[in-house]
Amino acid sequence: LVGRMLITGPDGLTKNVELGRQMIEKAAAGGSRLGQRAAAIAYINGEFGAFDPVKARELFEQAAKAGDPQAMLHYSNMLFNGIAGSR
Repeated sequence: LVGRMLITGPDGLTKNVELGRQMIEKAAAGGSRLGQRAAAIAYINGEFGAFDPVKARELFEQAAKAGDPQAMLHYSNMLFNGIAGSR
């Protein structure tokens, strides 16, 4: 969550996208469902500095398979709409 705050920079907080990205990607690589979902959202929104729907879909899939209900919704939406490939 701190990583998301560093990226989005709400009022009163200085943004640090690189540190936020590092924190989120470390959590995602460690198997955190929340980290995987947060990274996927950042990739699909271009918040890490690049738009990468393929990476986003992979991360949503990992989080969904681990039982994250919100990731299930995002992943199923990507599948239904054929975003980043077909299944």
